[in-house]
Amino acid sequence: MEIKECSFEDITILAEMNKCLIEDEKSNNSMDIIQLKNRMYEFLNGGYIAHLFIENDQIIGYALCDMTKEPKYLRHFL
Repeated sequence: MEIKECSFEDITILAEMNKCLIEDEKSNNSMDIIQLKNRMYEFLNGGYIAHLFIENDQIIGYALCDMTKEPKYLRHFL
């Protein structure tokens, strides 16, 4: 498995996977993809890092971590 640190170019795929995470968790978060993209941009611009998990050239998940906290805080994991 490959782990790739995300950049702003990855915001769309991160937002789409975040939507899947919201649905999987049966969350009451009603944000649409545009809102999730904006929120992911704010995360990445504000001290968070994200990583994509890739296997056989297929993205299979992601993690979003708040690097401003001690200990580091894993906010999303799919």
